Amino acid sequence: MKLLRVAASAAVILSLAASVQAGVIRPDCDAEKVAKNAALEATVGVSGRCTADRAVENAKDNVNDRVDDARDGVADHVDDARGGVSDRVDTAHDSVERAGGKVDDALDKPVRTLLN
Repeated sequence: MKLLRVAASAAVILSLAASVQAGVIRPDCDAEKVAKNAALEATVGVSGRCTADRAVENAKDNVNDRVDDARDGVADHVDDARGGVSDRVDTAHDSVERAGGKVDDALDKPVRTLLN
């Protein structure tokens, strides 16, 4: 009797461990899992934890994640473009300052500037 109780306890523990691992392996519900659960419910009378509502919720979460990823990618691209434009503006500003110095030299000493 005691051996039977130990065996039953071991079976329960193993089945719980298997169900926990199954949830870790494929936790997301999708249309395929919903269909399998519906077939299982119709034939055996027991179904898994994946329902149509859960599948819809997972699909919505996946879409939101993709939109967030795309938004982040666009923001990164815009930041990179702004940085490039800022660098070009700084370079142009430096060129204008150098040219302004040469113009000032030419106005102050026109003959020497032309001969050099």
